[in-house]
Amino acid sequence: MPPTVDQLVTNGLLPSSAAIVFFTATIYVGLVVSCFVSSWYANRFGWRGMLMASAVLLFISWLLIVGQWGCVSLLVGR
Repeated sequence: MPPTVDQLVTNGLLPSSAAIVFFTATIYVGLVVSCFVSSWYANRFGWRGMLMASAVLLFISWLLIVGQWGCVSLLVGR
């Protein structure tokens, strides 16, 4: 298990083994979903608009991860 996950478990942010599995899988789920959404968005609004929208979403996700208001905000930010 990566050291980051160990720290999240000891701090109580990942309370169960299901949360740990979901935390490690969310990056891959996000990659699959973002392929389809970003290609549609780029065709509709252009590449520049798609990059601007993804930068805003990246900023919001980092705010959720840094804030860590609990397991849910950590998983949504991830």
